[in-house]
Amino acid sequence: MKVYNINEGCNEGLVKACRSLGQFAEFSSRVKRTIGLATTDAEKEQAVRTVVDECIREGILPEFL
Repeated sequence: MKVYNINEGCNEGLVKACRSLGQFAEFSSRVKRTIGLATTDAEKEQAVRTVVDECIREGILPEFL
């Protein structure tokens, strides 16, 4: 089995070739950054909700979120 890293800055050709994969990589990156700023579970939950709302508004993974 082959595994690919799609974190920011990794396998950029693959991420650019697949729209959904690229959007998922963007979503994941945003969640990681936002959660990193939170200190409580409630803040982390709200951070994820905020990222989901932002991504939907911006057309990132709207069919999945």
